[in-house]
Amino acid sequence: MPASEQLLHNLRETLLRCAPAGTDAGLRALFVDPRLRPWRHLLPEGDSPADRVDGLIVLLHDRRDDQGENALAVFLEVAAAQLSPEDACQQELLALVAPVRTAAETEGPLFPQLEAARRRSGDVYDLSGDFRGAVVNIQSTIVQAAEVRALEDLPPEPGD
Repeated sequence: MPASEQLLHNLRETLLRCAPAGTDAGLRALFVDPRLRPWRHLLPEGDSPADRVDGLIVLLHDRRDDQGENALAVFLEVAAAQLSPEDACQQELLALVAPVRTAAETEGPLFPQLEAARRRSGDVYDLSGDFRGAVVNIQSTIVQAAEVRALEDLPPEPGD
């Protein structure tokens, strides 16, 4: 297994076991920390702890704070700080900080296979630029894509 795949596996397993990923609110609570605050409104919601952990990794793995620190490494530090020193999870989270930082220093995305899978899913919206006055339609987070397509295929309502 390539090093980045092994790191991703270890990261996912540790976050599932040690981070407060049981609920969206539990994970979001860590983002009150000033070091994570820049990404608090970007944190995706998930239907399961695995969804939340995957969304967290996708969100933070290629972002940096104002000091140039990798956001995922910062998250690991913040999550570890919430735990007691006697909790083995604190050491497990902290043990991942250096490998994540090292991997983030290399060229390209931290986890290329994760980025490729995210792009293949079709649920990626890389928006940039000036959108003042623009209308942007993005897939709803409340209804599934199939439901949106079914609604889009309906004839216009009378008077529309």
